[in-house]
Amino acid sequence: MKVRLAIPLGIQGILFRHENRGTTWQGPPHQHRELELNIGLTGHAWILVRNQRLPLFEHGILWLYPEHEHMIIEKSPDFSMIVAVFRSNLVQSASKRDHKTKSPRPVSPPRRLSRDNFETLEKIWIPLLKGGAPSYFNAGLTWLHHEANRCYDEEKSHVLSGEVHPSVERAALWLRNHPETDNLAQLARRVGVSSPWLSRLFKKQMGISMVHFRNEQRLQQFRSRYGEGTRYTITEAAFASGFNTYTQFFRAYRQSFGRPPSLVTK
Repeated sequence: MKVRLAIPLGIQGILFRHENRGTTWQGPPHQHRELELNIGLTGHAWILVRNQRLPLFEHGILWLYPEHEHMIIEKSPDFSMIVAVFRSNLVQSASKRDHKTKSPRPVSPPRRLSRDNFETLEKIWIPLLKGGAPSYFNAGLTWLHHEANRCYDEEKSHVLSGEVHPSVERAALWLRNHPETDNLAQLARRVGVSSPWLSRLFKKQMGISMVHFRNEQRLQQFRSRYGEGTRYTITEAAFASGFNTYTQFFRAYRQSFGRPPSLVTK
């Protein structure tokens, strides 16, 4: 079904945060004249694109071309994503890609963004979510389009698989809800498979190791706790987020953010 998006005159696109509101109604498959960008923030979803079932997980990035009919078919309770839509004239003037074509383009597979690339894009979209003058918003949207293209190209080795084994999905959901989990072998038994098998398949299908994934969940909780302006010190917030030692927290933080936690500010 072709839909016409209500983009105001003088604005080159739309940017918003989509969250799972608990409804089971997903809407019909649709397409529009504009290029669309999806970036996963939390949870996971499955998106049907031209009869292909594609995953969108945390830090996943997916491009949807105008001729690609699509719809969300499944999403976890905590799913959220950034949706950006770009008018064709912005795309044609700003991109090196050939978006102006009459032949159907193949579906671009979703990829997982590195922490650095995710934060680069995050710094662009967060101010744009507040709106602003058309010239400011259009310039920011153009920059987001440019940088999202660059980041997507850099993640060629981090393609997200179109299918995720139920045991991998259950393990990811458990770690998301219980990031304090230390015994990953016990988690494997919980989901009904062996630890080595789960470890290999998790990394292959999620694009990240189980340990790294667990640490990402802990770091998200740390940033939430320490950034709330509460009485937590860095160490207290780290322990409250599931880390057992400051050394463990330090290594995970530096691996993800490229700097020591002592430089973090509230």
